[in-house]
Parts: sequence; structure tokens; C-alpha cells
Amino acid sequence: MRTSRSTLLVGFLMVMGTAGASQSASAQRATNPRAAARKEARREAKAEAKADVKAETQGEREARQQRLAGQVREAFARVVKQRLNLSDDQARRLKDVDDRYETQRNDVAKDERQARQALRAALAAPNGGDQAKIDENMAVITNAQRRRAEILAAEQKELGGFLTPRQRSQYFFMRDNLARRIQQVRQNPAPGTPPEPDQQ
Repeated sequence: MRTSRSTLLVGFLMVMGTAGASQSASAQRATNPRAAARKEARREAKAEAKADVKAETQGEREARQQRLAGQVREAFARVVKQRLNLSDDQARRLKDVDDRYETQRNDVAKDERQARQALRAALAAPNGGDQAKIDENMAVITNAQRRRAEILAAEQKELGGFLTPRQRSQYFFMRDNLARRIQQVRQNPAPGTPPEPDQQ
């Protein structure tokens, strides 16, 4: 793994700036080769871990993120059933409804995300960018906002068939918390344990 010039420069300046203060420490390390070896081993292990994360392909990263998100959702479903005091039948019906509308929400979010990326690129282009593309992407973003509201209204109507208004409102806020936590998982490129759902 090659070190950048800026990293080398910073390291050099740090060494020069602390040379006088570290002379006694260097002498101690010279008389204690085991401590120096352990420190070097730890440094190499950290470097290897960083290299492993960088070497992870986009497909592997997405698969891992989906797996972690799925684990969060399973834990979330258990918390929802307990907090809302749902029967087995209610929990099953809630999962069916949530899975169906979550797919629609994900499709809308994907379209909106792509449109926002394209819009930023168009706005950054010279001469004000392609006005037709800017208008097209703004229309996609606007439509995504409308579709999201329609999906929520349809979902709430269906949930009203087997959940009380209080249960629906509790579920709405709990799912908002879940969405934020899943977003944290997706933004974290390093392998780790998925966050626990909010139980408050």
C-alpha cells in the first residue's frame, strides 16, 4: 500500500517537531525490542485492516449492507410486536404490508437519488448546464415527493384495517427511527454489528 506524499510530509514534520522530546523514549525502545516489535505489529495490523476495507468490491459492500439492514429489520419487527402488543396475526399482516410498501418506497428513493445526482452534475456543468436535463431531473424529484406521500396514505389506510390509530402512530415514529439507523449502516463502509432498533 503506497503512502501519499502529503502523508509522508506530515509524518516528517511530526518527527522533526518532536525529535527532541522523543530522544529518551527512543532510547527506552532501543533497550526494549519486544515493546517496539509489538507496536510495529499493531501498526501493520491496522494498515492491513484498512487495506481489506478498501479492497472490498462495490457488490460485496452492497451485499453486506443489505445483510446488516435485514438483521436490523428482523430485530425491529420483534420490538414492534412487543411495544405495540400485537397478536401473531397482526404481526404477520403488518410484515406483509410493510414489505410491499417498502419495496415501493425503495424504488422511489432510488429514482430520486439518481435524479439528484444527475441534477448536481448538470448544475456543475459549464454554461449553466443542459436546461432540459435540469428540468427533467427536477420533475423526477418532484414526482418522488408526491409518490412518497401517496404510498404513505395508501399504507396507512391498509394498516387501519387491523391496527388502532395509536398503534399506527407508534409504528410510524418507530419506523422513522429505523430508517435513520439503516441509513447509518449504509453509510458505514467498515464491517460491524448492525445497530439495535430504538426501543423507546
